[in-house]
Amino acid sequence: MSGHRVLELLARKQAETGCAILFITHDWRHVRRYANRLAVMKEGQIVESGGKHRILDHPQHEYTRKLIEAAPVLSRSLKSGLKEAEVE
Repeated sequence: MSGHRVLELLARKQAETGCAILFITHDWRHVRRYANRLAVMKEGQIVESGGKHRILDHPQHEYTRKLIEAAPVLSRSLKSGLKEAEVE
C-alpha cells in the first residue's frame, strides 16, 4: 500500500471516528492536505503551534517563517492552500 493510500485511509478513519492522529513529517504537502493543527519544533522544542491556516499563512516565529519559505510552492494560493481573498 502506498504512503498516499495509507494517509487517505487514516483521514477517512479520523473523519468516521473523530479520533486524533499525531502525524510527524517534514513534507509540507502532507501538512497542507491532512493537518488541522501544527506544532513546529526546533532542536526538540516546540517554537510555535496553532491552527494550520494561521501557522502557514501568518507564522509568528522566525524559524517557522524560514521553514515555510524554503518549501517549494506550485500555486499562487496561500501557503496553507487557501485562496487569497480578492480585494475590490
